[in-house]
Amino acid sequence: MYDLTFALRTLMAALSFAGYCVFLTKRWGIHPLIAPAVVIPTLGVAMVIAGILNIMLLSVYLLCGLGLALLVYTLVINRGVKGLLHPAHLIALAAFGWLLWRLQGAQVHSVDNFHHWLRVLNVLLARDELPSYRTPFITFQSYPTGSASFLYYVLRIIEAREDLAIIVQLMMLLVFCLPLFALPKKGKWISWIGLAGFLAVALARLYERDTLLVDDLQAFIGISAIAIAYYYRSDLNKALICLTPTAIYTVLIKNSAFFFIAMTTLFLLIILQDKHRWGRLKILFYTFIIPSLVFFLWTRHVSQVYNSGLGFGMEAKHSLNLASYYSQAQSWGISRIPELLSRVFEQAFGTLYFPGLLALLSTVAAMILTIPLWASGKIREGIRSLLLLGFAWLGYVLWEVGIVGMFAFSMPYGETDMLACAERYMMTGLVYMFGLMVLSVVESINAWPPMSNITAKFAAVGLAIICAYVPLHYSGFPGQWGAGLYRIEARDYFAALKKKYPIDFGDAGMYVTDYGNQYYQLNKYIQTDFQATTVFPFSTTDAQSPVDLIPVIIEYAPEYDFLLIDTTNEAVLDGLADAMDKGAFYHMKVFLGMDAVLQ
Repeated sequence: MYDLTFALRTLMAALSFAGYCVFLTKRWGIHPLIAPAVVIPTLGVAMVIAGILNIMLLSVYLLCGLGLALLVYTLVINRGVKGLLHPAHLIALAAFGWLLWRLQGAQVHSVDNFHHWLRVLNVLLARDELPSYRTPFITFQSYPTGSASFLYYVLRIIEAREDLAIIVQLMMLLVFCLPLFALPKKGKWISWIGLAGFLAVALARLYERDTLLVDDLQAFIGISAIAIAYYYRSDLNKALICLTPTAIYTVLIKNSAFFFIAMTTLFLLIILQDKHRWGRLKILFYTFIIPSLVFFLWTRHVSQVYNSGLGFGMEAKHSLNLASYYSQAQSWGISRIPELLSRVFEQAFGTLYFPGLLALLSTVAAMILTIPLWASGKIREGIRSLLLLGFAWLGYVLWEVGIVGMFAFSMPYGETDMLACAERYMMTGLVYMFGLMVLSVVESINAWPPMSNITAKFAAVGLAIICAYVPLHYSGFPGQWGAGLYRIEARDYFAALKKKYPIDFGDAGMYVTDYGNQYYQLNKYIQTDFQATTVFPFSTTDAQSPVDLIPVIIEYAPEYDFLLIDTTNEAVLDGLADAMDKGAFYHMKVFLGMDAVLQ
């Protein structure tokens, strides 16, 4: 439930965020729709640095206060809000209100959220520090904490809620779409029809709605960076002011983000109107070299905080470790590239994950919108639109090649054999491609000749609507956006138990449940929510004879700190009660349903 305190804290966070945005707009002349997409990366990078310096909580207060101060300062010197706001900001505010209403009580559910992303956020909220050897076990220790650090900043101001974390992450996607809406020229409102249609396609292809996974987030940041680069192609200084924090934040989200900053750097080098050599060197330095150096500093931080020199932290699973890649390539990676290439591209361009008809229709729609250019003799503009469309496809193809390389050189043999999470990775490339298609659409409409004839105007509007609607019709929109909240019933029990007994349950726990096929997820969830390094699950549903669980529980009990009993199986309950009477759990805190049994 939301209350007055929640509303006031949300208002404070929003006003502080607005302070940074309007300051960028007034002081540096950044477009009002681009400024929010620059503020998020800047705050995210600042919080990661604060985590490395171990001043995260202090930094939240300082950054929030600075944003409020900048808001007052900018409004005073600007004498109001004129020129600082844009009508599209209302879309973001309306979306935030809708998400607060629609996703109240939402929970993440895919196991990787419990395995890493939600766990990292919970560590930040519980300890006000980045993960290290002192915190509960983190599997992907080398993964940067950029997304979790920004979520921590917002949730520490407002309230530490899982549903709010999901909402804030979805709002990040929306904010990173706003730079696209800065691209239409004045009077070219028809572009908004194309923008709405193509973005709806991109949103329809999200891997998950209720998640903290960063795959979709990476794609939308990549789209935002390309849109910013295109908007400021004639003003390199403003482009670099916006793209430098964006590029740094991108590599602080996930290792694979290097693909997106490389694409952005390449794109800016190609479309930059001033071809001066020093300008190109500045682009390379600010959008690629500086982010790479920051990532290197992150690897040094990881190697130190996990108390192993350049050791365990950077050798953990999925680390960017060249020695590990070389070893895997020598053993079996290179030999499997032809097979992987065939399997990945079959899925990438087949019908299983990649909707071929949707891609074809969207490409054809974007090409049809260039017809008025050819008809009016604007050959150069038409070619430019097609080149932008080609760049969108280039991004998708190169992303799929990267997936092949990842499976060949980075993933364990078993995960490679089954192409683990391939759908998720492919959706990232798909969303990125559809987002970049918008550049071609907007560029075509921006270059359309003036239309004074009423018939021509109606024809243009009809063409834009058809080209936006046809791909949308085959995208599956709204899909999961209209679905109800996904619930795991046992999670509600754990949440209620934690609320009733807000104590530290220790480092390891055991639990007995009647839930069968969910217990692996529940195991990861308990590790995440109770911040235990180890949880031993016992499912009465999966056991051949539930009574046989009793001696196993007793055998391992000395190694654990708490026991959660959430079963209605009478035989198991009787066996546990008998073991309790005999002192088998004397050193543990035992929870029977919602009641704590003190030993």
